[in-house]
Amino acid sequence: RPMQGRWHQIRRHLNGVSHPILGDTTHGHSKTNRAWKETRNLPGERICLHLARMQIPPNDEIPEGLDVSCPLMDDMLEMLRVYAPDVLENALPKLKEEGILLDADREYEVGQYTIPEELLEVQLKNQMLNDDGKAEIL
Repeated sequence: RPMQGRWHQIRRHLNGVSHPILGDTTHGHSKTNRAWKETRNLPGERICLHLARMQIPPNDEIPEGLDVSCPLMDDMLEMLRVYAPDVLENALPKLKEEGILLDADREYEVGQYTIPEELLEVQLKNQMLNDDGKAEIL
């Protein structure tokens, strides 16, 4: 279970242990990706990797901590139901234990997020933002 990682790191490590991510055109297995696109309608730009839950413990910048869950996307869940129902069934107890949502239990709104000024100052001070003002993915 990754505790942290830089951009592409998880994808590269999984490929390095012969478990490439389906749909990953950079670090994946092109023959497998092509077969899934041709026979199972995998969209061309779809990577089967999903951050289902992120927990940040309380700290100086976020005193109350953060726990964010995002249900598995419908297309990925449908792929599991159709092509790997046994994998999905075996994973259900662990997913439930970890608090990972398979189906949204309410409407979710995707919107803009503005970094609070005090957090922005901390990020700038710790050089966590790139020159273009975007946060570095750790």
